[in-house]
Amino acid sequence: MVGVVVVLGFALLLSAMYLFTRRPKQSYPYPPGPPQIVFVGNALDMPGAHKELKFSEWGKKYGGVTYLSVFGHPIIVLNTAKAAIDLLDKRSAIYSSRPHSHMADVMGYTRKLLNTALNSRTARTYWPIQEKAVHSYLQRLLEAPADFREHIKRTSGSIVLKIAYGYSLKENDEVLVLAEKATDSFGRAVAGGYYVDYLPFRELSLWAANTRKFVVEGRGFSVRIRETLFQYVKEQMAAGTVIPSFTSTLLEAQGTITGSDDEEALIKSTAAILYGAGSDTTAATIASFVLAMTLNPDVQKKAQAELDSVVGPDRLPTWNDRGSLPYIDAILQETLRWNTATPLGVPHAVIQDDIYEGNLIPSGATVISNIWAIMHDETEYENPFSFAPERFLKVAPPTNPHDYAFGFGRRSCPGKDVASATVFMSIASTLHTFNIAKARDASGREIEPTIGWTTGLVMHPTDYSATFTPRSDRAIELIRLANEENDL
Repeated sequence: MVGVVVVLGFALLLSAMYLFTRRPKQSYPYPPGPPQIVFVGNALDMPGAHKELKFSEWGKKYGGVTYLSVFGHPIIVLNTAKAAIDLLDKRSAIYSSRPHSHMADVMGYTRKLLNTALNSRTARTYWPIQEKAVHSYLQRLLEAPADFREHIKRTSGSIVLKIAYGYSLKENDEVLVLAEKATDSFGRAVAGGYYVDYLPFRELSLWAANTRKFVVEGRGFSVRIRETLFQYVKEQMAAGTVIPSFTSTLLEAQGTITGSDDEEALIKSTAAILYGAGSDTTAATIASFVLAMTLNPDVQKKAQAELDSVVGPDRLPTWNDRGSLPYIDAILQETLRWNTATPLGVPHAVIQDDIYEGNLIPSGATVISNIWAIMHDETEYENPFSFAPERFLKVAPPTNPHDYAFGFGRRSCPGKDVASATVFMSIASTLHTFNIAKARDASGREIEPTIGWTTGLVMHPTDYSATFTPRSDRAIELIRLANEENDL
């Protein structure tokens, strides 16, 4: 505790010196925002959890663009789709940088994801992997339905591990445990929750006990999983048994990617980011879908009626069915909107002063899109806290949440097509073979799920229970047939 006080004392002193010696003249005001304390700014106003809710509250009071400051560092929060599109999309040339996260830097997450691995054309080549993983998920639901949250995490993880490394998960695989811990560390490193990114004298602040413990543990998990999987691919390549993957493809092209000496390090980090960015968000979305089905049995019945009509009782859904399943697609859209898996996206940074609606957005400011607020904007989505897929089947539907859920501008998530395909196949296949319902206690009474969400870079539903009952004997047979030769 003493260390933290000392760090904050240094921070306040240096911030005071900085602010008094560097007060630029402005022709335009900053966007409106909550009152600030001298030197500290809004640091004490920042909630420890669910910043998206506080940002949304400020947005309603101060407008779609809210100005904050933390120890002299400007933060711009975009609470409306219009503001996010105007700045991050239409002015992407100056809003496509990322703020430098010192916590992420310390942990080694400094490499960019190579977009070519996840573009819409390449994403189609992953469909067989996703289909096999979802079929394995159905089998696990059949065998141990109460463990559905673990099955969801395994399914999303197995897909990304196969794509990134050609790696097939085994039962009780330590790789999955390590990967989940590394993903959690990654999320905390870039979620914007560490004041160290905005403090002067950052190196000293890293020695605060809790921060030091986080860095050491997080780096350990990330390095172990990164090295384990990378070496797995290299060994498979040397033995001539490699399964083509993102990593193996880049290793084969090594020496032509950037021309620098550190290409192997780039490949390692990029593959690790591919897992961290893809697995957790997909798992959160599928878990939100299951929760929504326990709360909205009428939606489930409509979806199953559509599946029965289009797919029929003698096969499982395929990718070719997607165009004929508009209600299933509407459920996907509503799931993305109802629980925004990445409520604040990943921050951007503006590289030069910019004027927007008469206000100055200063160079170097961190720019955050409040995707949660955008998805719950009642002027766009009527009754935003209700789960209503029908809203997307109207003659004039609201904006597809897919356009917002994965971020804005040139820095939007490149894996959105892969993630969307996984969630769609999970929804269609699960509803075709199972009835999802609320769990019951020992007396047979329904247990009402608690609607709550975790906080951080990725937002999952908090713990809840559900039941999965096969719709028919034929459904059980289809699941078993699909898994006769399934290695996922």
